[in-house]
Amino acid sequence: MQFKQALLYIQPAILIIVSGYSLWAQQPKRSIPREDYKRWYTLSSTSFSDNGEWIGYTKYYDEQEDTLVIQDTYLKRRYSFAAASLGGFISSKAVMINSGDHSLHVDLETGKTIILPNKAKLVDAMPTGWYAIYYKGLGKLIITSTTSAENLTIDGLIAYEYAPTARSFLITRQVDGSQLLELILLDRLQEVVPIQDLKGYKLMETTWQDNGERLAYTLVPKTEDSDPVVFGRLAVYTLKTGQKKWLPQKLDSAEFKGYQLKQEWQNPLHLASDGTKVAFSYRRKPLLESDEIPEIWHSTDPYLVAGMRYRMGGANLNRVALWDLSTNEITAVTNDRFTEVVFDPGLNYAVVYDPSSYRPSVLQEPPIDLYLKNLKTGSTQLLETSYTGHKLDIAFSHQGRYLAYPSKGKVNIYDLSVRQDEMPGLCIAPDQNDLGTSELVAWYLNEESVLLQGKFDLWKLNLKTQELKALTQGRTSGIVHKLIKPNREWMPEKDDPLFLEMSRDYAQGYTVINPGKEPKLITFGADYVKWPKISPDSKTLIYLSEAYNRPKALEVFHLGASKPQRIFQSNPQYRDYELPRQELIHYTNAQGDSLQGILRYPTGYNENKHYPMVVYVYEKQSQTFNHYTNPGFNTTIGFNPANMVNRGYFVLQPDIAYKPGETAFSATDCILAGTHKALQQVQSIDPQRLGLIGHSFGGFETGFTVTQTDLFTTAISGAGIYDNPSFYLFVQDHTSPAYYQYEEGQLRMPKNLFNDYQGYLENSALYHARDMNTPLLLWSGREDHHVDFNQTIDFYMGLKRLQKSVTMLLYPGMGHSANKPEDQKDLSLKVEHWFDHYLKGIPAEDWMR
Repeated sequence: MQFKQALLYIQPAILIIVSGYSLWAQQPKRSIPREDYKRWYTLSSTSFSDNGEWIGYTKYYDEQEDTLVIQDTYLKRRYSFAAASLGGFISSKAVMINSGDHSLHVDLETGKTIILPNKAKLVDAMPTGWYAIYYKGLGKLIITSTTSAENLTIDGLIAYEYAPTARSFLITRQVDGSQLLELILLDRLQEVVPIQDLKGYKLMETTWQDNGERLAYTLVPKTEDSDPVVFGRLAVYTLKTGQKKWLPQKLDSAEFKGYQLKQEWQNPLHLASDGTKVAFSYRRKPLLESDEIPEIWHSTDPYLVAGMRYRMGGANLNRVALWDLSTNEITAVTNDRFTEVVFDPGLNYAVVYDPSSYRPSVLQEPPIDLYLKNLKTGSTQLLETSYTGHKLDIAFSHQGRYLAYPSKGKVNIYDLSVRQDEMPGLCIAPDQNDLGTSELVAWYLNEESVLLQGKFDLWKLNLKTQELKALTQGRTSGIVHKLIKPNREWMPEKDDPLFLEMSRDYAQGYTVINPGKEPKLITFGADYVKWPKISPDSKTLIYLSEAYNRPKALEVFHLGASKPQRIFQSNPQYRDYELPRQELIHYTNAQGDSLQGILRYPTGYNENKHYPMVVYVYEKQSQTFNHYTNPGFNTTIGFNPANMVNRGYFVLQPDIAYKPGETAFSATDCILAGTHKALQQVQSIDPQRLGLIGHSFGGFETGFTVTQTDLFTTAISGAGIYDNPSFYLFVQDHTSPAYYQYEEGQLRMPKNLFNDYQGYLENSALYHARDMNTPLLLWSGREDHHVDFNQTIDFYMGLKRLQKSVTMLLYPGMGHSANKPEDQKDLSLKVEHWFDHYLKGIPAEDWMR
């Protein structure tokens, strides 16, 4: 009932208006002066203890030392550490803190602190009753049992990894002038097991069998310039027997000559779940290089020249092979054509494809054909033509029985144990309903079921019975329910609770589903909530909440509790100043679309006075109504609405709807409609003191708008596009044709340049430059290769030739946005002063003259 009542009575639009209205009656306080910006910080949660009893979070300041806080989620205790970072939770009772050149061991029950003289790292994923501390500077590892007080100290350590399933450490250390690879088992702590003398080699990659019974590792020569190229060595070590098996050295010369073992993140070294096979990556050494002078670009090339030279027909890409330990047979899985692969955990099947099969293409991500390769027989069969999903969406179940991937908006699930005319059996959810745009979000660990995400609801499909059950009822309430996963690899067990995020219009919240029970509402309302995290034991949810008039707060919900609890409110000093006031305005564009915009009021607002207004543009913005904005100068675009309202400005952020083929004109129409509505609705806005600002696509909209109207007193445009025909033919970020942005993306031009040349011209600010009468500030980074900085220079030169009022800022070393703090502050101050001069009459600074 609690859940249904909340859905019935919560009306997001009403909540937003009421929350804004309640502030009007408050006594006015002072605005935030620039010198107080340094008091604000950004809040970020870090990590849970295993049982969710403790949380670590950090307060990040722009101009002060950051502060780490360790807090009891039941609000009993809190510890703060200046200029520190969380090393990790040793247990539910102790934590490791890194501070400067040393570390602290803190007893969370008593507060007793032990200073460790050197900076230490706590080893992750240790079992209950154990912890290990690594001192990188000392080359030391200390392993300790909290139950038996047994411990072991390892000196001369070069590297280590902990394998949870094997309850073992694999270490590399220096012993008497030699580097040794050794094994330490927690169950035989005092016994160090020798694995390998690394003489002449370095350890490159390791992997473990799922149950921890076997270890595979690769070695490559220490010297990089060996001739002929040494392929490297691959071994599989069995922990129980101590036996080691090596990859045969006499590899097929045609397949492996000139290649070397390579660590590759997409296809890492992988030991089959049963320990009988190993998949490994290798790569040509040295890479082939083109000797073409000049470069030769062919229209039939699948990639632009940078991609062609990198790939060299696929010869430079990593290859993947399979080693069968029982037969010693080595099989190449990928080749120059089928360069991409996704394995099942047992290394019995693989999905392979050629990423360039439909290239060259007018599509940024052209489709591919998927093939299923039987790694036992070597047979390859076409599985799916024109697949348009992502590689990461192709997934095998944990035990390898099922294969799933999205297809035409739905999920195809194949049972690899069932054969139908040499193809695996296809399982498709029988009731599509909400699943017209579904995706598989989690396999159950036992492989009996999967969780499917629909447009509104979370569904559970039993793979044996084919029963499909909706776990939520978002289709009737209009609320979208999405599963929250503790991590990407997470696989729930049968009795695990499921946490979900909920959203409808501007309302957001969370709910939890315990097996066999109805969803339990945690929270749902107008506050903006984000960054949910689930404790390792799946019994605690923590998240951040905020509203436009309240900074971020840390909220916690323990399974079984009646409601969440706020355990920390950031930036409590916000109450010392006048709280923001804002509202939604509603307007209609020329196409009849109903739109909204956020109108922020200046602090100290007096309805009998007149104020300047700055309009910030970038697509749709009303969904950010309840986002809180810290005052400060560390913004990547030089504009902070919190700063502006504190300086006595209205700020309008209008939504924009687009008409394909008339992108710039429709943007201008929406900007003007929203601005006129604000002027009509609030008489205190001075129509003679209006500013316009935008960055990137907003810069495109700003630059064009001021060529169409003299409504705005001044404007600022950053890193924008001003000449569509030129940018259409630009190579974006050195690798990608910019015409994708027009035909598929943000610029919304359904016809290509050559079928609508006049349309591209007319939607360009440069084409209308003679009609611009608004003083304009342009800015860009000299290293902007996303939106070519020459677009800014060209527009500036055109306006200069026409003797228009224009100033340009070009920042050396800056890319598409301002990322250096010094650039952020400089740009922010220049933006604010530009508006102060033109909209408040403040004398121009030297840089403006």
